[in-house]
Amino acid sequence: MKSMHIITGLAVALTVTACADRTDLPAPAPVISATSNQPVISGAVYVRQRIALPPGAVLTVTLSDASGGTGPTKVIAQKVTRLSGQQAPFHYRLPFNAADVSSQGQVLLSAAISLNGRVIFTAESLQPVTSPATQRQDLTLVAVPEVAVPVDQVSPGTP
Repeated sequence: MKSMHIITGLAVALTVTACADRTDLPAPAPVISATSNQPVISGAVYVRQRIALPPGAVLTVTLSDASGGTGPTKVIAQKVTRLSGQQAPFHYRLPFNAADVSSQGQVLLSAAISLNGRVIFTAESLQPVTSPATQRQDLTLVAVPEVAVPVDQVSPGTP
């Protein structure tokens, strides 16, 4: 079950990050006006590796409903921030509609940092959100390992 959470979170992070650098299209995230009685998830995003992030890095924090099983997740709230040279920890504030969070659903909080449309850090684990109340959730990001591309081995004497 834990691997399903991780896979779902990575899928959400990759999908969100792919759209984050598209300046010609508006982000499809729901627009939520902040009111005094609206719940908010806030917290800090830490990066486990101690490296300086480049100025073009983009942080995306997403609250999504993964109740649909292996199908696509529904984005409840999302915040995309260009980091412009800022370094971790990054603080976020994510207002959301309480009606979108139910105790029977599987609502998850995730985050990712991308650079040039490529995810370079992703949440170490997805944080479940079980209450529609205001709360604090800190996230830790880890580097996404490079995936080696297999190279065909050519035997000697083969053209």
